[in-house]
Amino acid sequence: MTEMSLGIWHARLVWLAWVWDRTRAIASEKIRRREREVETLKKIGGKFSATRRR
Repeated sequence: MTEMSLGIWHARLVWLAWVWDRTRAIASEKIRRREREVETLKKIGGKFSATRRR
């Protein structure tokens, strides 16, 4: 009985850890992608503003 419930709890913990890891990985990837987009937008904006000034 106790071994069975311990096994269930262990499986739940492993599953939660996996889900948490996946969620964090996806979130960090989204943040990284957004930062990259902002950087490219800044570069494009810098080019446009530079051409506009001249």
